[in-house]
Amino acid sequence: MRRLVCICIVGIIMATTPSSAPAQDPSNNPEELNRKYQEVVAQLKAAQDRKNELATENEKLTAEIAQLRKQLADAKSEVVSVSDRTFQMRLEYAAFQEFLRRRGLLEQWKIFIDRAPLMFQLAVPEEIDTTSPLLPK
Repeated sequence: MRRLVCICIVGIIMATTPSSAPAQDPSNNPEELNRKYQEVVAQLKAAQDRKNELATENEKLTAEIAQLRKQLADAKSEVVSVSDRTFQMRLEYAAFQEFLRRRGLLEQWKIFIDRAPLMFQLAVPEEIDTTSPLLPK
């Protein structure tokens, strides 16, 4: 029994030990290892540089997203403001139409509106600057 245990131990030791010494391995050439090390260092440096570039680009895009979100919020508030004004104008127009209908003035109003473009077709005197931003367009 002892003999069997000893044979097993020796077999395990022989199986786990390498057959040749590492110093004799041709792939362990110091120059070769140094070259591989330098390649790996260069790859790691390139990866770190790319990571830094991506981080910088990410910060720029984050700032741009924040700016676009602010513009979107401003646009939404302007849409709400314009829709409120439009609703108010429609409401006033409907009330005005109802007022004209009740007073019997609707026909006179239509005649006035039909003739109104003639009033605004007057010739503009030459001494008036038509490019002024104060004039209606």
